[in-house]
Amino acid sequence: MQAKYLEAVFGLARRTALVTGASGGLGRAIARALGHAGARVVVNGRNPGRCAETLADLARLGVDAATAPFDVTDDGNQNIHVYALRTQRPFRLDDG
Repeated sequence: MQAKYLEAVFGLARRTALVTGASGGLGRAIARALGHAGARVVVNGRNPGRCAETLADLARLGVDAATAPFDVTDDGNQNIHVYALRTQRPFRLDDG
């Protein structure tokens, strides 16, 4: 009973998490944790190769994930990519 309650309150099923810095370290750990909680994970970082490594790691864990390598500190670049994430399947940020 308690597990169902916790899932209902804290579960992330049908949600999408864009994790910046997910190409390594703490960001990768956060991506794993969000995936384990049921979220679809969009892996973000500046290095496409390292993002792909995180994607492969998440796939091995059974996490539904995609990559979006771009520099979040570049306002123009950020806006283009977030717009694409908001409008394209399978990872629409607003379809949860």
